[in-house]
Amino acid sequence: MIPKRARSVLSWLPVFVAVCDFGSIRKVSGYSMQPTLNGDLGNGADFVAMEKVSVRFGWRDPERGDILALRHPRDPKKIIVKRLIAIQGDIVQGVESAEAHRIPEGHGWFEGDNLRKSSDSNSFGPVSLGLVEGRVLAIVWPWHRATGLGNEENPSYEDRITYRCRKNSKASKA
Repeated sequence: MIPKRARSVLSWLPVFVAVCDFGSIRKVSGYSMQPTLNGDLGNGADFVAMEKVSVRFGWRDPERGDILALRHPRDPKKIIVKRLIAIQGDIVQGVESAEAHRIPEGHGWFEGDNLRKSSDSNSFGPVSLGLVEGRVLAIVWPWHRATGLGNEENPSYEDRITYRCRKNSKASKA
């Protein structure tokens, strides 16, 4: 016979697994996504709501302007949060070099909103969309910063994207 308390805990296990599998709340710290995230770094970090379902099941391909959580291409144990600014077929000019990069199929160009403080595609090149873990939907803490985060393309990137494969085309996972 399983004790009543153990049954109670076990009854919530499927809910816990579903929540962890379909979405999560993540702590995002650092300067790379300022001012969008961690706008007032005195508080240490923002906590964001992230959905994983559309990425995991391919219901919605990542689009330019999405803020995404992904595994670092050089350290897969580390999760980073960056904005997708270019998708497969696009040509983007790097920040620190005049070199143009054509984004290969199944890849994207990811950058932090604070380019001077970001380790991103400018240092490691196009990133496989297979490393994407989820899409950041909203800041949920601290309360005074709580807001939804839509798909917004940053105008500062516009002059560096020299070719867009299609204006509203979406990325596709390899």
